[in-house]
Amino acid sequence: MKLDRLSLLIGGAMGAIAAIVVSGTGVGVEPATAQQDVLSAIQRTQAMAVIYQLDTTGFHDLEVDLSSGQVPAGALGKVRRARIAAQATNWPGEVASDAASMVEAMQQLESGLRDEDASKAQPPAKEVHDLEHDLSTKMYAWLSAAQPGGSH
Repeated sequence: MKLDRLSLLIGGAMGAIAAIVVSGTGVGVEPATAQQDVLSAIQRTQAMAVIYQLDTTGFHDLEVDLSSGQVPAGALGKVRRARIAAQATNWPGEVASDAASMVEAMQQLESGLRDEDASKAQPPAKEVHDLEHDLSTKMYAWLSAAQPGGSH
């Protein structure tokens, strides 16, 4: 795992832990409110880490390589890890259907990569690339609006 990914994950985990401590020990904080704050912090952290992973998977380069008839070494593993992370994420309702569509397209892409068939993998690679751009844009907008300590 690269240092920047590790830093992101550690920072996100520390943010969630800080939210737990602050929410649980704040004077006058009701347990239901504290629990919702913690769940929100965890969802933001998870979404932030996974969208970063998706952004850095290299879907653009993969699409270009497949369009030229090449199946890059290691592509199946990268796509599989990205798909599993996306599939395991608790996406906010605003993007849940977009994420589900991307997971389906990544499964089709995996099939073509597993068969080492560039012509079979290229159409879902284009779809994944396009879906990832849309999901990324929506997620960063959601993350910007979902600041800690927002209205309850």
